[in-house]
Amino acid sequence: LAAHSMEGSHEKQRPAEAEILAVDFALKLIEKYELKGKICHCSTMEGLSKIIFAKKSGLPVTIEVTPHHLYFDEENITGRNIKFLQVNPPIRQSRQNRLALIAALINGDIDYLATDHAPHTIEEKEKGMSGIPHLDTYGSFTTWLMAEHKFSPADIARVCSGNPGNFIGEFTDEKFGRIEQGFVGSLTILDMKKPVTIEKIQLKTKCAWSPFEGITFPGSVAYTVIRGKVCKIYN
Repeated sequence: LAAHSMEGSHEKQRPAEAEILAVDFALKLIEKYELKGKICHCSTMEGLSKIIFAKKSGLPVTIEVTPHHLYFDEENITGRNIKFLQVNPPIRQSRQNRLALIAALINGDIDYLATDHAPHTIEEKEKGMSGIPHLDTYGSFTTWLMAEHKFSPADIARVCSGNPGNFIGEFTDEKFGRIEQGFVGSLTILDMKKPVTIEKIQLKTKCAWSPFEGITFPGSVAYTVIRGKVCKIYN
């Protein structure tokens, strides 16, 4: 894909074919070396279809998607926000592709709702750095999935807690992801009756901005519980 290196935008320099070829390569490596694979930031239905086929064929691979690839698409990109929505893989998908990713998350084809967790400063974004902060808005974002896309609380628990807990459990002696005896007592409590409009003053991230500023989510985080300690969230 070297021919795309001289294209005029970040998105065109990284076309969907780049992700699809990368998925093909990753799946071949997982199969050849008998690995367990986790493919991050899936953004194309073509790539996702290849991973789903591999999973159904018995290949031990899981898939992750980000909030920004579920919320934004090419229709949202403007001259004002293009630098702040610059990520890898780029937000270059169609609305149809975006909705297909949401459907794949709710039906279990995609295993995890992840975050980009790339808190670049405004100055860094102006210079062309890729990445988006998400930790401040992750909980509220899930209420949008429930209200707008019919995710159940159990669906959210599965993709945000249960499946990630199973993944982490392979690398730690502690157990996460369930509200059960023997598991670490870390969880989030959402209030679906308290909408929140994301504003800069609320943000705790040191980069002090969010791609969701000005957006109202239908619910918010009421409390977090971290290793049994209850923490109040102030929106």
